[in-house]
Formats: sequence, structure tokens, C-alpha cells
Amino acid sequence: MISCLNIPEKTTPYSFIYNLSLDYDKEEYKTCLILPTERNLRYMANCNFKYVEPYAVSNFFEILINTDKKIMPVELRPFYLKKAVKKLTNDEITAVFKSDNKEFLSSFIPFAQNAKNIFSFFRELFAEMVDIKSLVKAGKYSDYERQINILNHLWNIYLDIIHKEGWIDKYEIYQNISLNKLFINKYDNFIFLISGFLTKYELTVIKEISREKNVIIVFNYSGEKQNQHKEYEAYFETKSLNDKKLPAFSSSNMQIFSCASEISQIELITKKHLN
Repeated sequence: MISCLNIPEKTTPYSFIYNLSLDYDKEEYKTCLILPTERNLRYMANCNFKYVEPYAVSNFFEILINTDKKIMPVELRPFYLKKAVKKLTNDEITAVFKSDNKEFLSSFIPFAQNAKNIFSFFRELFAEMVDIKSLVKAGKYSDYERQINILNHLWNIYLDIIHKEGWIDKYEIYQNISLNKLFINKYDNFIFLISGFLTKYELTVIKEISREKNVIIVFNYSGEKQNQHKEYEAYFETKSLNDKKLPAFSSSNMQIFSCASEISQIELITKKHLN
């Protein structure tokens, strides 16, 4: 069973999710509360629930999935991708990295930045459960057929290397979903607070949970419900989300800043928060 809710106007996400969870904080059944961030988790940890156990969404999805090998720490990705790149030809390296300069390939920091971009590409594909080979057949990507084929080849080399080391990559679980039934069966209810949008992988996993357990998804958004929310309602076979009068973000009520690095982003956010 699954139901979708949105946070009413003039109600904060914390107060709504707290009161909702409180209704399920009963001895006769256990409830798993899934929150968007670690910060949300720390806040709700102070609520002193007796039978509701909160998780950050990132940790929840890792615990939820069964794997036959350990998931490799993301910090090791550039190290193993660099090994995989060495198995490509110079032409293939140039096609993907726009350079086959030996200094570039031997310099870890520039390579790691490029590796980050490559894994972002893989994440978008696998999170939406898209087969990389199918991109070649898609008309709008036909101009990038060679690069896509090389990236697919590079991905398979990379997987072969990490598998031999006893690891799997986190993105592999997007393709082969095997739920941890022991974890799921600990709970009777699963409450999700969602800020933003869900990937196809997340939708699929949540629907799988709902086949056996009671699932409540609380969407936090402003303004009218988006096309994605309508798609969620259709996917979950429910119509319960409402338009809200609260203004959505737009160019008239938000400021845009440009930052040269992640460190400068942190500095800007800290400065704005202190002010």
C-alpha cells in the first residue's frame, strides 16, 4: 500500500513530518522514517521517538540493497578509472578526455576532475535505469555515437578491474535491484520526506517496498505540482497531491551566484548564513 501527501501551506516540513511520525510511534508496529539529508536526520534525532527509526536517504538506499560484494568507496573511483583508461588506445582517450597528453594523464587532480564528470554521466544514466547502449540508438545522441561506445567500453573495463579487487560500484545496484528483505521486514511502515524529485531507480525501489509494507511519501514543494508529481501519482496509482499558493522559486525571488570552486561555494554559504 502506498499513499502520497504534500506538506500543507503555512506548515513547516519539520512540524508536519514530526506530527505524522508521532501518529506511528506506537509499540504495536515499527516505522522507518527516511529524510533527505544528514542535517534533517540530526534534527529529528532529538524528537525522542520510541518506535520510529530515522535514516538519511543516502544511508537508507545503501542498507536496503543486497550485494554480493562490498560497495567501493567513491573516493577510490578516480584511482581505478585511471587504471582502466590505460587500457584504452590514444585515439579513444582523446575522444573521451579531449587530450592524450601524458602530463594530463599522470597528473591526478585534473584527471580526478574529469573522472567526476564521467561518473556524473554514468549516474544520470543508471539512476534513470537507462541502458548506455540505447543512447546510440536515440536520434539526438547519434552525433556522439563513438564517444558513447568508448564510455561503455571504459565502464566495462573499470568494472572488470574493481570486481577482481572484490568491489562493486554503487551504480551497479541501479541495474540489478535486490532488496534486503531482512531490513524491510523490521518495519511495518516506511515514511519518506522528499525534497526535489525522485529518480526512476528510487521510484522502482519504493514501489517494491509498497508491495509488502505501508509506504507514505511526503513531498515538500511550493507552487503548483510539477509534471513529475503528476507522473508519481500515475506511477503509484494515487491522486492526492495539491497545488499550493506558495510561490515557487523564480528569477524574481532568488539570487544567483557564480563560484569558482566547491570551497568558494562553502565560503559564500557560510558568509550568507552569518549575515
